[in-house]
Amino acid sequence: IKECDWSSDVCSSDLTDNAQLDADIIPVKSSVTGYVKEIRFADNDTIRKGDTLIIIDDTDLRAKFAQANAALENARANVLAATNNSSAANSNASAINFNSSSSEELTHSAKARLTKAQSDFKRIENMFQSKAATQAQFDAAKAELDVAEAQYESALKQYQSSKEQSLGVRSQAEAQRAQVTLAEAIVKQREAELALAQTQLDNAVIKAPCNGTVSRRSVAVGQYITMAQPVCSAVDMEHMWVTADRKSTRLNSSHIP
Repeated sequence: IKECDWSSDVCSSDLTDNAQLDADIIPVKSSVTGYVKEIRFADNDTIRKGDTLIIIDDTDLRAKFAQANAALENARANVLAATNNSSAANSNASAINFNSSSSEELTHSAKARLTKAQSDFKRIENMFQSKAATQAQFDAAKAELDVAEAQYESALKQYQSSKEQSLGVRSQAEAQRAQVTLAEAIVKQREAELALAQTQLDNAVIKAPCNGTVSRRSVAVGQYITMAQPVCSAVDMEHMWVTADRKSTRLNSSHIP
């Protein structure tokens, strides 16, 4: 190896007989646990990035994927059921609220009738005591008062009952909405579990990480390997460099031919 500075009369000649080509050596490891089903390379084979190197038995991984997929479908069905229940609860709450409003109006009406009956009875009673009203008028006013009081008490009880029922139904509707939120959260969890199961299933096929050569195989067909266990090494032939120990001498430029 020789380097010269042509702007001066000195040239540096770096000579060595101790140089070598180096490259990145990438350890290839398993990302799942299982039995080695197939090995598709031999030591020092040339490989391309993405080539299949090792296949791990994925029977258990496929079963886990199927379970995760079924769990996701079930979670989605639960969201639909919870949504329907929430809609029904909201409709029921709306109906109860309407009934409660109607009962409140009836209560106001019954209260107004009672107030009038009380006023009329007091007037007739005063007239009856002064002989200005007959017994029949007094009895009629008393009967009207009794009916008005009974109607008001009935309307008031009905309103109070519908109001309590409305509160209960609204609580149920809120609980159903909470169930929908929970069911949707479970769907997200199941989706993540399915994605993980898919990743593990994909990782059952170990592929070449680069273009180059493969060596140092450390597994055999039928062997049980664990996650992160090295299976071989890949030499990246696209990123190589020269490593050398250099010896330098100084020469006058007049000696350069």
